Order: sequence, then C-alpha cells, then structure tokens
Amino acid sequence: DIFQVVLSQRWTADFTLPTLGALSPVVWFGIISIVSMLLSMAATEIARRRLDTRNQRMVARVLIAAFAAMVTALLAFALTENVWIALVALWVANTLRGTAEPIVSTWTNLHVESRVRATMLSSLGQVNAVGQIAGGPVVGVIGSTYGLRAALSASALLLAPVVWLIGRESRHDAPAPQVEVEAA
Repeated sequence: DIFQVVLSQRWTADFTLPTLGALSPVVWFGIISIVSMLLSMAATEIARRRLDTRNQRMVARVLIAAFAAMVTALLAFALTENVWIALVALWVANTLRGTAEPIVSTWTNLHVESRVRATMLSSLGQVNAVGQIAGGPVVGVIGSTYGLRAALSASALLLAPVVWLIGRESRHDAPAPQVEVEAA
C-alpha cells in the first residue's frame, strides 16, 4: 500500500516533553495553555489597535494571512520531530486561532444586513459544528489507520480551503455599510 510507504515509522514516532526539574506532563500542559492564552491576548490586543476594520480589503488580507499561517503551523506541529518546534508551532496556531475569531465575527458583521445578522452568526456556528462532526470521524479513521501525525496533517489540510474561500469572498466585497454616529 502506497500510504504505508509514505506514512513510514517517522509518522508514528512521538516525542517526550523536555525535563525541567520535576515538571510532570500535567504541569507542562498547564504551562503550554498559559503561554497560548497570553500570546492570544497580546495578539488580539495588537490586532484591535492596529487593524482598521472599516477597510474590508485589509481585514480580508489579515484573515488570509492568519489562516494560511495557521495551516502552516499546524502542519509543522504535525510533522516535526523536535519538541521545541512543535511547541512554537502549537503556540502560533493557537494564537492565530484566538486572534482570527473576533476578526471573522467583525468581517461577518460588516457583510450581513442587521435584520439577518443573528441568524447568520448562528448558522456559522452550526456549520462549524457540522464540519467538526463530519470531519472528526474521518480524521479519527486516518489517525487509527496511519497514526497521529497523519491525523493532525489531515486536520490542517481540512482548514486550508478557508484561505481560498476568504480570498474568493474578498474579491466580491461590496463597500461596507456606512454607520452614522449621532453626536451626543
């Protein structure tokens, strides 16, 4: 089977967390989560301050770059054998995911009329859930058959079409609705 050749021993190998004192794996996962959270908070604040959400082309470019980098980071996480590269890739992917979510919400709000906005946002959540339900078992079968690295790679590749979809939609952008602000 060609997949058995491609997905050789390297794909099923794993790595152990570095030894720093008597840190148990549970403490390591806590540290990883704390660093992810702090990086996401910092990146979201930078995006909030620097991104002009009224400039739809800029928002689209930022989203395309974020999702492309997220796919790349997830692939690096899946394929590396170096624990430090894996940690950096994981932190990059988590930071980008946490930063992209509010930008996607903002972009969606700019593109949807107010009378259907709540329905649209709810639909996006439902599509996300259906995608996870439909894609989860497929990725699980890949993981069971070919190993964790293959499953992680498949997950990253399932996210890749988002880059194309945002790019496609950004070419069809209509001007953002102008919101009039009344003086207080």
